[in-house]
Amino acid sequence: YCYVPAGQIMKKQVPPEKTKDMVEFSTMKPVDRFRSIGEGLSTVLQYGQSEYVRNFGMSVDTAAGPLPISARVLAPPTLKYGSGSRQPTITPRDGSWNMIDKKFYKPEGIRTWVVVSFETQRRFNPDAAREMVDGLVKAFDSVGMPVRDKKPLIKWENAQGNIGNQLTNAGSEAAKKAASEG
Repeated sequence: YCYVPAGQIMKKQVPPEKTKDMVEFSTMKPVDRFRSIGEGLSTVLQYGQSEYVRNFGMSVDTAAGPLPISARVLAPPTLKYGSGSRQPTITPRDGSWNMIDKKFYKPEGIRTWVVVSFETQRRFNPDAAREMVDGLVKAFDSVGMPVRDKKPLIKWENAQGNIGNQLTNAGSEAAKKAASEG
């Protein structure tokens, strides 16, 4: 097994093409994703030839194929949407569904919130942060979630600092802001 200490953050920026690949991979149909994993083990990743894998004393038996397990596929639940939705209910197909023209059944509002960026302001500047917040507020609104504070605090913190304390302090600042605004 591999142990990763709590609060550890990867500092490197993920290249845009890798982010695109990850999103494409995560949205594949299960059968296609499964095939891609199999192909990746034997051709792309070449585990048997990887210096890193050997240095950690790991090995991957690709010849054995996938590990068989006993399982069953459960029928998907029927999802019920709130008033104002184009469809009042829907049954997901292939593990997915979309939220276009749908509202949450019983949405909770967001009264107080804060955005904490562990990226530098040079790479994620205030304009980009505000644009992200505006997009989130629109998305919340589109599914029926009321947002009281449409301009939350936006803070930049050191990714190598004490993450827990930084988040706790940011939450306290947001609560004080909300209290002062009534």
